[in-house]
Amino acid sequence: MDRILNMILRQITRRLVNKGINAGINKASAMRANKKAGDVSDQDRHAARQTKQAMKMLRRTTRM
Repeated sequence: MDRILNMILRQITRRLVNKGINAGINKASAMRANKKAGDVSDQDRHAARQTKQAMKMLRRTTRM
């Protein structure tokens, strides 16, 4: 009885995880398709600025 229950639960879990992964990938690809190549948001600019600052700081610390 325990094996049958485990088998059924594994199948249900696998299906739910696959649906979740597929939904996430579809949403991410739709978001990417909706974004224009020249359209840069404030969040993207902020992330780029933080990355540049981190790179500068890393260069400074590795020089010593």
